[in-house]
Amino acid sequence: MHRKKIQKRSDQIGVDDVFEFTRSLWQKTDAPYKICIIRDMERMTEEAMNTFLKTLEEPPEKTIFLMTATHKDSLLSTVLSRVRIIEMGLLPNSLLKKTLDEADPGLPDEKKERIITLMQGRRSRLVRFLADPSYLNSQELLYTDLAHYLQHGETGRLFALADTLSRGESDKELHEFLDGFLHFLRTLIREKAFRKSMVLGNTFSFEDLCVLVDRTDEAREKIRKNVNKRFSLEELFLSFS
Repeated sequence: MHRKKIQKRSDQIGVDDVFEFTRSLWQKTDAPYKICIIRDMERMTEEAMNTFLKTLEEPPEKTIFLMTATHKDSLLSTVLSRVRIIEMGLLPNSLLKKTLDEADPGLPDEKKERIITLMQGRRSRLVRFLADPSYLNSQELLYTDLAHYLQHGETGRLFALADTLSRGESDKELHEFLDGFLHFLRTLIREKAFRKSMVLGNTFSFEDLCVLVDRTDEAREKIRKNVNKRFSLEELFLSFS
């Protein structure tokens, strides 16, 4: 409600956001507990984390904080020292296939393999795919086009993609793309290692793919630190040429 009121388009959590939601935690309620959920803690600026730290050190009575993060290393050590960390890894493909079989047993095996790849180890993505087939189609098209651009060195098309992604209303979609792109590259590495049929054939060596994973991870961290989104993506795509 606060973000809507001030018409904040960025997905980043700033000091003003922290002040707003922590202020509400001190309000009286008849409920036995208050639960504060913070999605993707990496979205907090360093100043916002330091501001939030004061609430973590002296929290309101009977308040529980649930926070998620993809990379705990991107959080301040002072924040990490005041929370209980529960590691939650990605689900194996065998379990994802079983879930998909139960959800849609009549789906062709080839289609299942593509969906499992796009699920990126996350059951939540399957739920979204099943609820919104158009989203599944858009994701399939995105990565099919991406593989084509990379294979044929179509830098202009990649820059156009960078422009489209950087203009999104929410950073969430961009971060989802980068997470998916990392998964895409790691899938290629796995296929290369086991000599399976690869989407990009012999375009990239095993060593090249490992370097590209590092470059993609660096681009994601730059964007999280508010470096120009389009420039970061263009720099990333140039490393593929």
